[in-house]
Amino acid sequence: MFFGFEQVVVRYVAALPGVRDAAVLTEEAVELDYEGPLEPLLRLRVADGVFRMLGVFLSSHSLDKMMQNLASQVELSSWNRDGKIPNDARDKRFCLTIELDPTLGVSYSDFRSEVTWMLQATLGARPGPSGIGTPIHLTVGSEAGWVGVGCTEQSLGVTEDSFESSLPSTVAAGMVLWAGIRPDDVFLDPLCASGEILIERANAGPVGALLAGDVELGSLKAHRPHLSEDRACVCRWDPRRLPLKHNSVDVIVTSLPFGNKTGDVQISRSLYRSMIREIIRLLKPTGRALLLAVENQLLAEL
Repeated sequence: MFFGFEQVVVRYVAALPGVRDAAVLTEEAVELDYEGPLEPLLRLRVADGVFRMLGVFLSSHSLDKMMQNLASQVELSSWNRDGKIPNDARDKRFCLTIELDPTLGVSYSDFRSEVTWMLQATLGARPGPSGIGTPIHLTVGSEAGWVGVGCTEQSLGVTEDSFESSLPSTVAAGMVLWAGIRPDDVFLDPLCASGEILIERANAGPVGALLAGDVELGSLKAHRPHLSEDRACVCRWDPRRLPLKHNSVDVIVTSLPFGNKTGDVQISRSLYRSMIREIIRLLKPTGRALLLAVENQLLAEL
């Protein structure tokens, strides 16, 4: 998940058939009480991975205490409860991923080593190379951590169409959900980059029109060559002066450029000011806009 979208994701997944309850677990995870087939969960665009919870444990600033809590509060032996891996399998492997809050002051390498040894002893399995084996994930926050076993052989954060992108697909999907999905919307991303937001809106359901563009379309053409023209109208343009009519757009969702993409703060300020002016001009009276800005303080000052 992505920080800031948790409540949006909770509302979305809580409406799925088979979900009895949904709540924020950490800044990067949502916990579900779910009964049903896995396919709907595995298709969630807002999730990097789907895991069956093995348990929650208390965090600690002491490595020894943390390992004691993990051993006593999480039933690691239930990792193969669904029987996917035969107990007599000769080559049982797991692929471990860990997210550890640095404010705990616990060495990541030491913690990973301790967890690996514990899993080997408890599970009777050995660690595999990256992406090989049953995924096991630990997230450890300032107060508590959780352990989950992956519902697929796919590692956390890896998707079939993954490539180096300026915006993770999960973030783009969260932004689309947050902005709202209506079948007759005229949807615009004035700075589409590699097309992540555009693709997520196209996948989210019917839409009146998909409009997008950027100062350079090389990245979009390289990574999205099969984006058909009947799904979206994509143009090369100056986002500060868009060739669109006043009050013609229902939704504008985009990721604003930052850092070396703009050059310096003064250029960012000028660009942001011009783009906000354009957004106000283009939106219908009932329109919505959602902007992702790393330099949020700069945006707030405008």
